[in-house]
Amino acid sequence: MMNKIVTPFSQCFRLICLSLLVLSSLANAHEYQWLGKYASPDAVVNIFDEKDITLDLKSLLGNKYNDFLDNYEGFADPKRLPGGGLLVEGWLRDLRLENASALVMTKDGRLYAGWVTPDANKIMYATNDKQMKSIHPEIKQWAARFTGMSFSADENQQVFTDVINKVNYFTTPQYQIRVSLICTDRFSICNKAVYKGKRKSDGASMILMGKVIREKCDKTACPASSYEFENKETKTKYQLTVGNPTLTVLVNDKVAMAEKGSWSTTP
Repeated sequence: MMNKIVTPFSQCFRLICLSLLVLSSLANAHEYQWLGKYASPDAVVNIFDEKDITLDLKSLLGNKYNDFLDNYEGFADPKRLPGGGLLVEGWLRDLRLENASALVMTKDGRLYAGWVTPDANKIMYATNDKQMKSIHPEIKQWAARFTGMSFSADENQQVFTDVINKVNYFTTPQYQIRVSLICTDRFSICNKAVYKGKRKSDGASMILMGKVIREKCDKTACPASSYEFENKETKTKYQLTVGNPTLTVLVNDKVAMAEKGSWSTTP
């Protein structure tokens, strides 16, 4: 039997091929050798200012990029990972179980992104690592907090169909408001809602938790008659009526403002 001769050239060739294979497993990725500087609570809030991260995420997520990034209103403390990687979690204020995202980044440019939104019936996931066929362990651990949700929709259980859209928009001369149903249980009626309003004059925004007030009817799901939200710190209530579209603001249960508006299913 002839012994196989390994020359320095063949060893070099193998190393080059291996390097090319690793690089080909990443789709349009940059290297993030600077990840360590964002490994503190004060610094991590600025990580999406990095141009390379933004470009790679947009390439990876496409039209889902804003859904993913908009969840980073609040940040968890970043978690250092072996090899210099970083886990960055974020969520909308008071909506940690309804609007949340998580991102694993490695120094060689690998991205593993998970996110949830109220209008999705599963946990969304995307990666530019073509070699990893399963969900990244850190993303899987993050996802365990979302009761009744998984990375694939349950085909054996039918999602409840409501007569109310999961997301509606209310516009007045002064405000642009998004109202979303935020129950994590997609298989029963939902009366929990979130108000995300923006003042047109200066862009000031506010997020409030609230509820759906439904009309009385003889069906399982009845149409909404109004939505009610409250800022307990300022003792201010916000009411949005459906039949006679109006935004009413009450301070200490006294009407401070009432403004007519209109409903739509698009911004």
